[in-house]
Amino acid sequence: MTLPSSWSTQAFLMNGYPLTNLMKVGMKTSFTGQDPPKLAVGGGLSQHGTFEGTVIHLSRVDAFFGDAAAFNQSRFNDLLSFATKYGANGTYDINATAELRNERLQDSIMTNP
Repeated sequence: MTLPSSWSTQAFLMNGYPLTNLMKVGMKTSFTGQDPPKLAVGGGLSQHGTFEGTVIHLSRVDAFFGDAAAFNQSRFNDLLSFATKYGANGTYDINATAELRNERLQDSIMTNP
């Protein structure tokens, strides 16, 4: 899969209507079909067990283990060390993101109920 087709696929999944297999450009019309069901619960940082699409969870603890809204310096330091170790020229890029998210996933599997 090429990068442009990957972006198109991601855009469709994020902004299209995969349940009806219709894509909208502009406003919703009768041709776009019914809206799919909501995919997430809007519980904010304190909502436990939901998917997060932002980087904020990389510097916060899980709600089960404490205050998920409070900045956690040691978790942020981990982010910086992963950027130095895996990122291009010490930047926090896709490689550093993948490595850190994998480490956090493995930790969650071992420690999160």
